[in-house]
Amino acid sequence: MINFIKFIKGFLVVEVKGFSPERFINLCANKKILIWQLKKNKNAYTFCISVKGYKLLKPIVRKTNTKIKIVDKIGLPFFFYKYRKRKLFFMGIGVFVSFIYILSLFIWRIEFVGNYTYTDELLLKYLSSNDYKVGMKKTEVISSEIEKRIMKDFQDISWASIEVNGTKMILHLQETLERHEDVAESIPSDIIAEKDGVITSIVTRKGMPMVVEGDVVVKGDVLVTGDLLIKMEEVLRDVEFVHADGDIYAQTIYHYEDEVPLYYQEKVFTGKTQKGYTYNFFNNNITLYHPRIKLEEYDTIIKNKTYKIGKNFFLPVEQIKTEYREYYMADQYYTLEEATNLLNHRLNKYIKELEEKGVQILENNVKIKEENDVVILEGQLVLIERIGIDQPINISERRIEYEDEIIREDDGDTQ
Repeated sequence: MINFIKFIKGFLVVEVKGFSPERFINLCANKKILIWQLKKNKNAYTFCISVKGYKLLKPIVRKTNTKIKIVDKIGLPFFFYKYRKRKLFFMGIGVFVSFIYILSLFIWRIEFVGNYTYTDELLLKYLSSNDYKVGMKKTEVISSEIEKRIMKDFQDISWASIEVNGTKMILHLQETLERHEDVAESIPSDIIAEKDGVITSIVTRKGMPMVVEGDVVVKGDVLVTGDLLIKMEEVLRDVEFVHADGDIYAQTIYHYEDEVPLYYQEKVFTGKTQKGYTYNFFNNNITLYHPRIKLEEYDTIIKNKTYKIGKNFFLPVEQIKTEYREYYMADQYYTLEEATNLLNHRLNKYIKELEEKGVQILENNVKIKEENDVVILEGQLVLIERIGIDQPINISERRIEYEDEIIREDDGDTQ
């Protein structure tokens, strides 16, 4: 920032030489004249100094019997002075700066972080259907609104956050194994078990817990009820219904199965390729060249390159290169060791994804076997995960269940 200010004000690169240049430098320090980037070059010194500071050097030059020479002039004032007669040049700079400023008011790139289940293309299509697209104004980005909408529409996305940096919008996501739509906090509800398991921990913030650590539960069991029983002297007087809230974790079992055939076919690329080029300007495609495909079987690879200034200032200009690569199918064979390594790699990747979603792996009980030229990895994973989901309460039906138990004060007086 300091260097930028110096550039705006302008400064000089000066050379000093003579009988005692060291004394010249010491006197500059005593007079509090700022110099920087001091360098020794044989019998002379070069340094940078402001224009104001340079005007104060004459007495010091006479006193030290030295000579000074301006080597270079750096900064905007000198630049403008040099090109002062080129009005069209400065007009062009003004137009360019104005254009860049206008571009900075819009989103020209959207990126996603943390999406494993959903592709970038699907998420881009979803955002576009909600009017969040490349080319939108940054002032139209209402983070809280689209974040809530994403978590509502995608059941296995538990957290979403939008970050705007430069002309780039980044959507951070966190996925869970399975997530059911939350029930509004104003609606009375129970927390029920999403799957079978053994309770390992339960923290209740609202409602009444129905299970304790160590209890075995099956899918649909009530873990925390939203029924609040109002009692006086152990006598049930009334029932209120609230939105139960708590964190319940259980030990669950997942069945895991994967297989790799020992004999398979693989693509072998011949090296023959054809390429096409398209440019996108402000979301409008202009095809410069599209080849006439002369390949028999081929893969299509599309590479997008968005132009930018710096790290995060993306421009509405994109190069789209389409490459067609010819291939043929060849018979291949895995050794037992290769197939085993491939299966273990897939399993480790799956376990890593579970851990990133907050699931704790207790046991890994999977085994490998070979049947009919197929290597199979099969077994159970013992996990600890959150299993509670909301279930709305039918107040009318639930209240009927308590009718025979409730003894009101007026009933007691009558008796």
